[in-house]
Amino acid sequence: MNILKKGFTLIELIIVIAILGILAAGLLAILDPIEQINRATDTKYLTSAGEIKNSVERYYASKQYYPWCTSAGCATYRAPCTAARSRTAFATGGTCAAAVLTELINTGELKTGTTVNSVINLEVEAGGDPYQLSWVPASKNVKTQYAAVVGNSGVYVAPIATDACATIGTAALCPNTSATCTYCLFK
Repeated sequence: MNILKKGFTLIELIIVIAILGILAAGLLAILDPIEQINRATDTKYLTSAGEIKNSVERYYASKQYYPWCTSAGCATYRAPCTAARSRTAFATGGTCAAAVLTELINTGELKTGTTVNSVINLEVEAGGDPYQLSWVPASKNVKTQYAAVVGNSGVYVAPIATDACATIGTAALCPNTSATCTYCLFK
């Protein structure tokens, strides 16, 4: 009597499992899940900043002054927006950015209940115009999107803590332990 055995031997199964494990590890290294999460976070910040920028522009179109000002020409600032070239975070109570967010919601330019992550900052120039929205990017991909010209959206190096969008970012400077690389979205 001749019995035929069909199937894989234990050695063959171990070899197949090892090959699949190596392929899975290689795929995981290529996809870099932490980088994917960071990219998603940066995309969320870019979307939020874009919504704020659009609502500020709609506000300006209807009132002829920005929400951090109280009249045309920005002769006076809305409290607590007291100084030009000051950078403040959204979602932080008592700041200019929080007051702007409240004004945009109260005038219907943003939905009621809109919240903005406190990592997004508002920086207003003298006279109320221009302005920038900025944040420190998390993903390696966004950190390499250097601005080529001042005033273009992209990565900048903050020379001082209160001035996020002044110096154009370069590969030699970002990321750098002595400088903060900031993504700036300009008006």
